[in-house]
Amino acid sequence: SYAIHPLINILGISVAASVTSPLVVGLGIIALLASWKVGSFYVTGAREAKRLESTAKSPIFDLVGSLLTGLPTIRAFRREGAYLTRMYDLIDTHCQALWHRRLFSCWVEFWLSLVGAIVCLPIDLLIHTNRLVCLRRNNGLRRDPHTRRSLGRLRTQLRAGNVQQH
Repeated sequence: SYAIHPLINILGISVAASVTSPLVVGLGIIALLASWKVGSFYVTGAREAKRLESTAKSPIFDLVGSLLTGLPTIRAFRREGAYLTRMYDLIDTHCQALWHRRLFSCWVEFWLSLVGAIVCLPIDLLIHTNRLVCLRRNNGLRRDPHTRRSLGRLRTQLRAGNVQQH
């Protein structure tokens, strides 16, 4: 039931969008394909960055494990400084790999945002140039009786000149 409800929601939204404006559905399909392409680029690079990060993290755990078993020996021979230097070097190496993985995440966020903006721009232009009148007409505002009355009063006041337009 957890998978069926979102699936029915997506299906309902797709049907409603295709009935009201097939042009928006076409732009949505283009956005889906562009997002898929960006995602495939991301997966190939991010998989390698994740592997590098995991490889850089493994020696840290190994060093901590050897510290726990050999702590008395390290203290007896006063090798704390050598241990700390080695640990900081390993942490630096891990952080470099982690930085690359984070860079991939920021890269995909940027490109997916760019795809969304490119898709929203023509839809917004179509709505504001009255090419997609069905989106304005069927947005639900005019069907609500309270909104219809308040819009009617506002229209009357505008015609009478009682309300200033900005």
